[in-house]
Amino acid sequence: MKLAEKLARQVEEMIAVDGMASGDLLGSEAELVERLGISRWTLREALTLLERDGRIEVRRGRHGGIFVAEPGLDAVILTLWSYLEFIAVSDDEILLARSILDRIALTLAERRITRDDIPRMRAHIDRDWGEGIQGGIHQFEALLDTARSPLVSVLVKAIGQLGYNESSARTCPMRSWMTTCARRAACAASKSRP
Repeated sequence: MKLAEKLARQVEEMIAVDGMASGDLLGSEAELVERLGISRWTLREALTLLERDGRIEVRRGRHGGIFVAEPGLDAVILTLWSYLEFIAVSDDEILLARSILDRIALTLAERRITRDDIPRMRAHIDRDWGEGIQGGIHQFEALLDTARSPLVSVLVKAIGQLGYNESSARTCPMRSWMTTCARRAACAASKSRP
């Protein structure tokens, strides 16, 4: 592991140990060089890694400095996806994990759907039907929104990016599964809600 990567982890640990929140000031570049006893070049390389991962924000100017940032959802998905790709998860593992997560998403959507969700779900079912796999993806995203679980949503999106290509998408049985999930959730809401 390169020195900059070790330093980036050290800064992340410092953020966690000190209980720093999004928006808290870590310090200026010069202050961090002195506090951590490293070269400016190594610090800049580590800060680039942290900024790329959404852990910090570097602000320039008079009121600038290095601030703790809350990683955006895209950064979290990219990091998880990169890790899963790095450990070479098999296609069978991807399909199994996705199957389990899809069932969890459906169960949560059935439990949490409201009358306000029904028109949106039905619109996706009706509108997206002719759009092939892309339509199924829109339907499933609507289902994930209805499930109201950020964790399940992040995991589904990260795992869904592994090994995806157009030819596998056309033959994937997920299309009908997504439609079934969306219809079941909408039906459950219309039957169980006054």
